[in-house]
Amino acid sequence: MIDPHPDPADVVRAFLHALAVDDVTTALSLTTRDLKWLNSRLPTLRGRAASGVLKLLDRGPVGFDVEIRAMSTDGNTVHTDRVDYLTVGRLSTGFPVQGTFTLRDGRIARWDDRFSVREFVGGFTFRPPPSKRG
Repeated sequence: MIDPHPDPADVVRAFLHALAVDDVTTALSLTTRDLKWLNSRLPTLRGRAASGVLKLLDRGPVGFDVEIRAMSTDGNTVHTDRVDYLTVGRLSTGFPVQGTFTLRDGRIARWDDRFSVREFVGGFTFRPPPSKRG
């Protein structure tokens, strides 16, 4: 049986883990249909637009990983201090993120990530293709 009142920190941890292992279906099951996703200096995404961007992790060359450094809970709000790692094709970056997740009825309804755009863009590195030499 699913816990009707899950621990908010467990929900956020499961959400981030699901994204890291490309399990977008599970990640989306942990959000509300009207999810509001905010990112530093980027347009706010709501509902289907937010889920559409997350679905990019299911296909194509986009990858995500996360290192949670600290997490705290205040009622239905979860604060994270983490490092996010994004890969797009042969480009990859890692950058610090301070996230705030607000839950409603046990699901993430608001996801607000704050990060330095300079660190995000400046952290990109190019990975050469794998060597074809044996």
